[in-house]
Amino acid sequence: MKVTLIAALSMGAWCLMAGAPAMAQTTASREAKVEKRTAKKDKKGAEHAPAAAEDTSAAAEETELGRRLGQIPLLMQGKPDTRARVYFIYQSRSTCSICVSVEPMITRVYNTRFKGKGAELMMVNLDQSDDAARKWAKGAGMNFPICSAKNGAMVPFPFAFDGQPVTLPCMVALDAAGNKLGQASGPKVVPFMQSWHKLLAEDSPEAKLPALPLQLRDHEPVQPKGKINTEAKVYFLLMASPTDPELTRELAPALSKVYKSMKGKKAELVIVSSGFKADSATQWVKQDKIAFPVLHPRYTADLSANLFASAGGTEMALLVLDAEGNRLRERASSAEEILRQVKDWKKIVREVEANEKKTAGKGE
Repeated sequence: MKVTLIAALSMGAWCLMAGAPAMAQTTASREAKVEKRTAKKDKKGAEHAPAAAEDTSAAAEETELGRRLGQIPLLMQGKPDTRARVYFIYQSRSTCSICVSVEPMITRVYNTRFKGKGAELMMVNLDQSDDAARKWAKGAGMNFPICSAKNGAMVPFPFAFDGQPVTLPCMVALDAAGNKLGQASGPKVVPFMQSWHKLLAEDSPEAKLPALPLQLRDHEPVQPKGKINTEAKVYFLLMASPTDPELTRELAPALSKVYKSMKGKKAELVIVSSGFKADSATQWVKQDKIAFPVLHPRYTADLSANLFASAGGTEMALLVLDAEGNRLRERASSAEEILRQVKDWKKIVREVEANEKKTAGKGE
């Protein structure tokens, strides 16, 4: 059969070389038409292609760091992107409560912001057994490269964290040459991942987005039309639960009225859910006709842990922050004080803008 196949291929090649001029002309004409249609289609696609398409690393050459990572034995199938421009390497384990709480968001950022866009993530799993590591990875839907602790020595992970206290998960970012770009630990690893364009100092919309909006933009609001305003100057983040009678009875309707006056302007109000199910949150939003965004409970672990620290259970807590995450008011926990601060949104915005002008004046 092999001899017959070779003979057939040879005969085909001879026929192509010795074919009639008319056939060659017809073939050339067809190829010209195909090239013309392809060029037209490529031009049209380029005009309508999103800017993010430029982030793909498919056409880049394999980097030295990518090559080294590609040689490391993994716990799961697949290989890391050896042509990425930035690599996030982090250590984590299934017995760490913070690691488990932020894992869904880490996977979400990887799938929406990393894959095919020039960034790669690799976990060094510190569980005592490979079986425990695989069980956690499978249950959590992790689809990025994971290696075991015994192979962790092969991973270029700079352990020097500049003297800062380190908790798991701990993460570093490296450029394609292996240079350290930054570090983060605990719940801060999620916003750290989201800001990878900033680490590369690229001129992109994401690189220009302030810290807090960048952290909020990937969170999924329960309310379908509750898009978060990422251009606001003041953010009111309220950690609360719809099971709290104080919130559902009086505060939520009052906040919705205030929100109508600030919607689309320079202030934003967002509820950061605290320990309630998505179904109950959705039902609450519809029943009480909530006008402002309520973040999906599945994606708020990093926000609640990072921003609200000790606030837990059904305790209400309001933080008033600027776009960089700086606190503008004392934390409020009573319904009266929360409503008073939110009603004061115009004054707070004016204060932020006045401070911006003052800072710009000093810079000049």
